[in-house]
Amino acid sequence: MKNETIGAVVALILIILGVQTYMVFKLNDRLNQLSGQDSQTSSFEIKIPKLPSS
Repeated sequence: MKNETIGAVVALILIILGVQTYMVFKLNDRLNQLSGQDSQTSSFEIKIPKLPSS
């Protein structure tokens, strides 16, 4: 019984943290739209340089 209660509390905490993370990302996208920035061209985009062919 005690292990089931601990498991339920941990699952509930994980669900709450997941919802919070989702809401933060949605808010961030909304702020980017309001500020005129495109969310697809973010600063996190990784550009791979072309290697010179030898």
